[in-house]
Amino acid sequence: MTMKNAMHGRPWTGPWWLTVVTLFLTGVLGVAACSDSSITLRPCKRDFDCKLDRICDQEIQACVYPLTRSPTDPDASSGPSTSVSNSASSTSGVGGSAPSCEDPSDCPGSDSDCKKRVCVSGVCDTQNAVIDAPCDDNGGDSCNGQGECIRTEFWSKLPTNQAPSDRYGHTAVWTGTEMLIWGGRQDGGTVLADGARYNPLSDTWAPMNTSGAPSARYAHTAIWTGTEMVVWGGFSTDFEQSGARYKPATDTWSPMATSGAPSKRMDHTMVWTGTQVLIWGGRRASQPALGDGARYNPSNNTWTGISDQGKPSRRWAHSAVWTGDRMLVWGGFNFFDWFNNGAHYDPVSNTWLAMGSTGALPGIRMATRAVWTGDRMLLWGGWDGGYYQNDGGQFQTSAGMSGTWLALDGTPAPSGRAYHVALWTGSSGFFVWGGCGTDTCLQHYDDGGIWKQNAWTPIESDAELSARRDHSGIYTGSEVIIW
Repeated sequence: MTMKNAMHGRPWTGPWWLTVVTLFLTGVLGVAACSDSSITLRPCKRDFDCKLDRICDQEIQACVYPLTRSPTDPDASSGPSTSVSNSASSTSGVGGSAPSCEDPSDCPGSDSDCKKRVCVSGVCDTQNAVIDAPCDDNGGDSCNGQGECIRTEFWSKLPTNQAPSDRYGHTAVWTGTEMLIWGGRQDGGTVLADGARYNPLSDTWAPMNTSGAPSARYAHTAIWTGTEMVVWGGFSTDFEQSGARYKPATDTWSPMATSGAPSKRMDHTMVWTGTQVLIWGGRRASQPALGDGARYNPSNNTWTGISDQGKPSRRWAHSAVWTGDRMLVWGGFNFFDWFNNGAHYDPVSNTWLAMGSTGALPGIRMATRAVWTGDRMLLWGGWDGGYYQNDGGQFQTSAGMSGTWLALDGTPAPSGRAYHVALWTGSSGFFVWGGCGTDTCLQHYDDGGIWKQNAWTPIESDAELSARRDHSGIYTGSEVIIW
């Protein structure tokens, strides 16, 4: 979900090509663990999924060294996870024989993160670190099992053929096999009514049918139901009160009913419960902030109202997540005040319950980004009207209770920002990238971080991906895609 704050003026678009995080720091994302006695092969679909000295074997869909032929053949691999090199060839003395030693310090050369001198039975040798062991030598970040520290964190461009045109304020959803991009606005002001599908397996784009598609818009919302993408709301020349459903299997659009739908709006939130779409909040010209919403059932194309009793105050640029049995709405702005409160919404009972404020409650903010991890909501960043925040919080729900807040600690956190992308990547952690900060969001960022176990791993700037805000991001299960 993307949001645009009109108070900050026109967002900077950045280049429009798509990029992918193929690998991250060791132990953070997409890295296989190796024991001292065996090699765990990294799964892949293409060569750039692998480290720089390996290729993707299409038969076994795993990263291998060029000489590797079988993951079960110990003689086929040139990259053991732990190795002691051959004495006669690695640290040779006069006549090719290895120098004698009593201690590793007696051996010539020096140690590195990926290769250590060892003294074995009075003979100098070297021992390589396991594959994917962390290192910080010569600009690298991960050992390759051959004593070298190589770079494994990088961004890679995707094809431009049939890719969507440049835009911001669009939406992106992940279907399980494809990323769907739709709508948005160009830097010159043109609002778009088209999109495209990206397939990471084939590394190709395909256009989306526009017959029956929603009218042009940006700052709308979109979700994936399991079979369809639902697009609703937004702004073009006026605020929108319409939407449509897109089915990739048939490349067709179906209209959404307007009877009973929420009033026209942009910068609202949308979540999917498994059976219903929940829309809440937002803004339009006649009302600077909205405090209502509705439920949409795609199985019968009908809308049902959301109770007003106990609801949060009017707001937009807030966050919303689905926990599995309730929607959490938090934060936001109403053109006068910034918020650090919210409420639970139960669609079964159609009731609201105020969210707790005990514990490490984050400060007021808008344009923060929130994710659901499976047992708690994580949120980070945002703007409080004066400062861009570089902190956040963890909100834990409990049955029948209002919940409690825990700190989201750790260093080195990314710099304060808003309008960034935040994704939950499972065991790999909480991914944050891009956005804007300083003054009126004029500074755009091309870096970020991954938070895991109260520590941040920086995602450094990369020439392949320029700074931006109001972009989109999805997680495929092995890659993060920013567009």
